[in-house]
Amino acid sequence: MACVLVVEDIEINRAVARLYLEDLGHCVREASGGREAICAFESPDIGFVILDLCMPDMDGFAVVRHLRRREAELGRPPARIIALTAMPLEDVRVKCLDCGFDRLASKPVSRDDLVALLS
Repeated sequence: MACVLVVEDIEINRAVARLYLEDLGHCVREASGGREAICAFESPDIGFVILDLCMPDMDGFAVVRHLRRREAELGRPPARIIALTAMPLEDVRVKCLDCGFDRLASKPVSRDDLVALLS
């Protein structure tokens, strides 16, 4: 099973996502910001990324563009990358899909939300 990379600058949000995902049987890696996520993504077992849009070091839009370019450079199959935001407005959803995200999820994310997003 592919690992899930949870990218979130708020520690409690990462911990909750980890708890839910591990309970569902997923391998989980964490990153507290965009630059850390870019480094973690080098691991070939990352198949899913849950990526916060608003982080202090780098926003999710810049991160997803970098990850998609890196996949292409490596000839790697695309990971499912899910944007996570507290403001799921329609224009944000459109920008996310145009930028390379596969889906958009609202915070706070529940266990059931994760099941649906990763299926």
